[in-house]
This record gives sequence, structure tokens and C-alpha cells, in this order.
Amino acid sequence: MRKNDEMVEKIREIMYEEMGVEPRIKVFAFGGAGGRMAEYIASRGITGVKVIAVNVDEKVGGLKVDKKMRLGKEVMGIHSDTAGEAKVAEYVISRSEKLLRDEIDSADAVVLIGALGGGMGTGGMIETMRMMKRTTTKPMMAFVIMPFSVEKERRARALEALELIKREELGTYVIFDSDELLKFKDMSITTAYNRMYSRGASMVRQLADFTAHVLKEKFESIYLRDLPEIVESKAAELESNAIYA
Repeated sequence: MRKNDEMVEKIREIMYEEMGVEPRIKVFAFGGAGGRMAEYIASRGITGVKVIAVNVDEKVGGLKVDKKMRLGKEVMGIHSDTAGEAKVAEYVISRSEKLLRDEIDSADAVVLIGALGGGMGTGGMIETMRMMKRTTTKPMMAFVIMPFSVEKERRARALEALELIKREELGTYVIFDSDELLKFKDMSITTAYNRMYSRGASMVRQLADFTAHVLKEKFESIYLRDLPEIVESKAAELESNAIYA
């Protein structure tokens, strides 16, 4: 590598570091099941990814994620959770929109995680999808966790919620079906779930890598497009001054 090329690379690295050219991916996990998947993703330490657990339950405080948001204290009264009621979760989210928007506004892309069929995982995630559709054009992907088929009532509610997401065109989503875990008969349930969570973490990593690539291309085109020519010119000027000094 020529000396000037080395200088270009050094300047590029310094500018990347000083100007923070890395992705800002926010992962919001709603409810208990969403929180467990969020913990797994947070444990992967993916560069540029911030994992946020969202719930009305005080147990959210015990999750190992980057940020915990316990919402709804002012509207829940004596109740400590949504009791599986999606409408309650929707109301809590609607009253907490500013808190969520503050995080979303500083993101390059957003991932939402929720287990359909219950309260916060259903109502919390869906109401946030509605809010994002209404207020922002930021890229969004939802990780939808479906309950086991043997959980008949919960599964039926989850299918209804999935149809609602489709009908209202709330955005891109990926289904993680718990029934898929049944094929891993010789594996503990924890290990089987971790296989599912690993798929989610891999998707988040791919999103972060793609976003980083786009950001760097944009950064290069705006700030570094003429850098090689500038370095060449400056080097020639310094060399000329040295000759005639």
C-alpha cells in the first residue's frame, strides 16, 4: 500500500470513530416471552444494537437487557399486569407514546418482539406498530412469537392478532412458531427455545450489518468522496515545500 493510501485509511478510520458511524438498531420486547428472547439477543453483544424490554410487570426490572421500561403505573391502579388483556396493553402504550417515540426517533431501524395471544405481547406490540405506521417512516420489523397449538385459546387469539396485523398493514413481520420446537424431541425446552432465539439474533445482526453498510456508503459519499485527491494534493504541496525550503 502506498504511503498516501495508508494516510487515507487512517483519516477514514479516525472520522468513523469521531463521528460515530455505526448503526442504531432499537429492539423493543413486549411482555414476558418477548423479554426472554430480548435477553438472548442482548447477550450476543451485537454492535449498534440496543435492547429495550417493555412491560407493566415489575419483573421487567430483572431482565438482562440494555434498558427496562415499566409502563402504565399511572393507569393500572392496583393491578400489577394486564391479565392477558390486549386492550389494556394498547391503552398503556397509547398513554406512553412519548417515551417510546423518544427511543424510536433516535434509531436507524426498529425491531419489535412480542408473543401473540396474551396482553402486552399482543396489544403492546400491535399498538406500537400502529403508532410507528402513523408517525414515522423508519424501517421496522416485528418478530411474532406464536404459542403452541395445544394452548388452544391463546393460539386462537394469536391467529386473530396476526390477521389484524395483516389487515391493518402494520408492517413487515417474521413468525416464530413454538410448534417448531416439538421436532427437537431429544432437546431440553430451554435449548430448543434458544435455537429459536438464535434465529432472531441472527436476523438482528444482519439488519445491523446492512444498516452499517448503508450508513458508511452515505458517509463516504458526503464526507470522504474527495479524500484521496485531497491527500494527494496535500502530500504534493508538502513535498514541494520541502524541496524549496
